Amino acid sequence: MSYRGENSTIRNRLGARGGREGGLGGGHGSGHGGGRGGGLGAGPRVTQHTHDTFDDDETQGPDSQELVPDSQEYEESENTGVIWMAPGELWFDHSSISRDITNVIQQYFKSPWTCYTQVDKDTKEHWFTLFKRTYKWLPEFDHLAVHDYHANAFKRVRDMHYQVTKRMSGRKPVWMPDEVHAEMMKFVDVDGEFKKRSERAKKNRRGGSLTNKVEPSHFQGSISTTEAAKKMAKENGGKMPTAGELYLKTHTKEVPGKGKVLCSSKAKQIKEAYEKNVAECREKGINKDPNQIYFETVGGRKKGKVPGLGSGAALYYEPSTRRGGSSSSSYTPSMYSQLSARLEETQQQLSQKSIEFETTKAEMIKAMDDERLQRQREREEERKEREQERLERQRDVAELKRTMESYERMFSQCSGFPFSQSQDPRDPSGGGKPLC
Repeated sequence: MSYRGENSTIRNRLGARGGREGGLGGGHGSGHGGGRGGGLGAGPRVTQHTHDTFDDDETQGPDSQELVPDSQEYEESENTGVIWMAPGELWFDHSSISRDITNVIQQYFKSPWTCYTQVDKDTKEHWFTLFKRTYKWLPEFDHLAVHDYHANAFKRVRDMHYQVTKRMSGRKPVWMPDEVHAEMMKFVDVDGEFKKRSERAKKNRRGGSLTNKVEPSHFQGSISTTEAAKKMAKENGGKMPTAGELYLKTHTKEVPGKGKVLCSSKAKQIKEAYEKNVAECREKGINKDPNQIYFETVGGRKKGKVPGLGSGAALYYEPSTRRGGSSSSSYTPSMYSQLSARLEETQQQLSQKSIEFETTKAEMIKAMDDERLQRQREREEERKEREQERLERQRDVAELKRTMESYERMFSQCSGFPFSQSQDPRDPSGGGKPLC
């Protein structure tokens, strides 16, 4: 079944979703009706294939009936409050989906989980069931939806733990039960390994020393890196930014009186190293993919992730086939990046063909204009020749007329003289007649 062809009603449902009641948190942006946040972009979207480490067997057992939506569910009534999802329209890489997954998890957070792998199977299925009460997708997207949902939930649980234990300094959020909060903070206080990791993370955030201040990690706001890339593409006529351009955009902001300022000293190091590598390739005449230059600049993958790109790394690089958050310096462009490069190459070829066509067209038009002007000049010369001949004929006729008029005057004068005809000696005497 074709999403673009036979299921265009999904787009209509997405367009009308902001005005419905029900769901988790109401509408999702002014682009689709009233609700929180900004409108959803209308440009093309790319599915985010996140690859955080989690056990797929735990998240979808063989007897589970809740993980895959029924094939007929997309025919539900427009008034049920269902929000339809599809890659390219609304998917798990959108910040509104992440917020709703967070809301679902917070509704049923019954244990001091520190990460998603600690969550029991029944709870994971319950969260997913709650999420599917509001969000639906076509059956052909089932496998992708299950994977991307759990990848997103993996991040949400991790971020919640960090939010409570670090950013809130141990204060209990309103959504967390008292006993769960007490158990979570007790674990934080007594677990020596957790404290070691925490101290190491503190130093890393401060550039290796606890005396340094904590610098911002980015300036992209609350949206994901994938959304930031798509926003840049929309502003650039649909052309996706390179990995380096995306990094600089999300780690730089305009400060009055200072111009563009980077978020941290680390961002400054990456920027300088990246621009230096780009300049060296240009000077040496090396035609290297800018995304590869960025990949090599940041040292490849670190614990399965490309530094500085977050979820946006999936737009440029193939996910690592290794499990366990391994590091890798092997560069493999993502399928989207390859297609994007091919599209850009094709656009350049079409642009060159267009230039050649316009040049040929201009030459043909010039040749036609030259030929037209030549014909005009020839016709003008012929016209002048004909005009000259006409004038000459007029002069000849006038001259002939004057000559004839002169003869006529001569003959008219001659009629007044008494001319006599000479007498021939052979004529008889007395013969002869006057001539006039």
